[in-house]
Amino acid sequence: MIESWDDNLWANTVGYGARAPKVSYLSDAQNCRMERMRVARLLWKGNHRQAYLTERRSQFDFPEMEVQGFVWWPYLTFNCLKLISTTMADLLLLEDPSLTTADEDVQTAIDDLKIRSDFDRVCYDAVRGSSWSSEGMVEILRWDGQVYVQDVRPSEVFPIGDRQPDGQYASYNRYATALTTESKPRRVLLISTYLPGSITRKCCLIGDDGKPQGDAGLALWPTKRPDGSDLLPEEGTGIEWNTIVWMANEMDEGKATSDYDGLIELQDSLNAKQTQIARVIAQHADPAVAFPEMAADPDGNIRTRKKMFFYRSKDEIPQYITWNAELSAAIEDRDFALTSLLIAAELPPGLLGLDKGGAPDSARKLRLQAGKGLARAKRKAKFVRPFIRTAAETALMMINAGSRVKIAMPGDGFGLAVDLHDGLPIDDLDQAQTIALLTGGKPTMSVERGVELQIADPEAREKEIGLLKSNQAEATPSVIFSGDQTGGGDEPQTHADGHGANEPETPEAAGIKPSAMGGGGA
Repeated sequence: MIESWDDNLWANTVGYGARAPKVSYLSDAQNCRMERMRVARLLWKGNHRQAYLTERRSQFDFPEMEVQGFVWWPYLTFNCLKLISTTMADLLLLEDPSLTTADEDVQTAIDDLKIRSDFDRVCYDAVRGSSWSSEGMVEILRWDGQVYVQDVRPSEVFPIGDRQPDGQYASYNRYATALTTESKPRRVLLISTYLPGSITRKCCLIGDDGKPQGDAGLALWPTKRPDGSDLLPEEGTGIEWNTIVWMANEMDEGKATSDYDGLIELQDSLNAKQTQIARVIAQHADPAVAFPEMAADPDGNIRTRKKMFFYRSKDEIPQYITWNAELSAAIEDRDFALTSLLIAAELPPGLLGLDKGGAPDSARKLRLQAGKGLARAKRKAKFVRPFIRTAAETALMMINAGSRVKIAMPGDGFGLAVDLHDGLPIDDLDQAQTIALLTGGKPTMSVERGVELQIADPEAREKEIGLLKSNQAEATPSVIFSGDQTGGGDEPQTHADGHGANEPETPEAAGIKPSAMGGGGA
């Protein structure tokens, strides 16, 4: 199924696609996809002036002002879109995801992969990027004998065909351009096609018209392999899966959608209202001044440093020209625009740090306020969990393909379980009260675990645990111990009554009456 401009959700955005650049070696559907991501990236980066004003997507008029002798269009950005993307990523992966399995060998391989590839950071970046681009991707590759998970820019990778039942694409085309290292640099295009089991590459020269001019050989491509040789025209991956793993941000009728769908006009409105208020305040800070005609010099000019004026009536006194702007109504209108944007984004103001009432007085209250945002995060987790699991399993399969010692695959797979953790703080007091209520006040945590939660450094943690045990031993009455508590000496110790230290002491010798022991002999 080929997308058209009208078939894409972003085509309904004001001004979208009117001046979209065309890349000659991409199809119309690919140009549409690239332009959508380009505009989204401008909004994510905060380049709203270019996205809304320079490329004329704004619905509002911004009057000119003279600023330091130059004509300028004042424009303020209140970038809620980036805040929304970051918050959604934090609700999913602010704390590193847990990848666990019952097999020790598989768990060891996963732990090594996470450290080697900075796997948690790669997944976070892919999830955050998918918020604005609607798609996230990673590539599993072999480098220097090891398997890595690497970032991929979705704007340079284009899926081929329809998605498979497992949610992945069978093939991808990846485009990259560079300048050759010749005395007269020429622009070249590298086309990499990712297929199940292999990667093929082709290098083309780009003509003055921007179109590729046939296969020019991979020797022209400036990036080489680790050993210095040219890239291979075909390279096997050793597995039957594609080494690019794809993820949708969310789906709407089978198409990946961005978090910015439906929010672009609202962000434009918010920027416009913020700029309007700032413009009025700026004019009130430096308003125009009306001078009497007699204050002008023969050339009709007024000296701005002049402090004294002669006048014959009060009507000739210089005065500022101001007007009642009713800023309170304008501020309410801006707040309404912000509320409308957050409603469309399904996020409460407190979760984004925009609550006027200040920060919640407890983590429990914040979590209750964030109910709608957490619900949306759970919906998005249905795409994130399979993405992380597929990326990890693909890496394990590549490790198996290049290793003599295979990692056992229990059952039909590696048995990976993925747990996501939101970034909201935990209310320790509320959690402790809940545990105490459920357990009747019985201890539910060891001393070692409690120290581990408080102290991250292993050496400091062991020292603290040792001090706790030492203090506990000193505080324990010696009467409850049996045997030699002195810890040394070969000769038996004796008490004043003649009993050995290792001999049981009678109650009478200890000064304890039989009735005090709970018993009572006849």
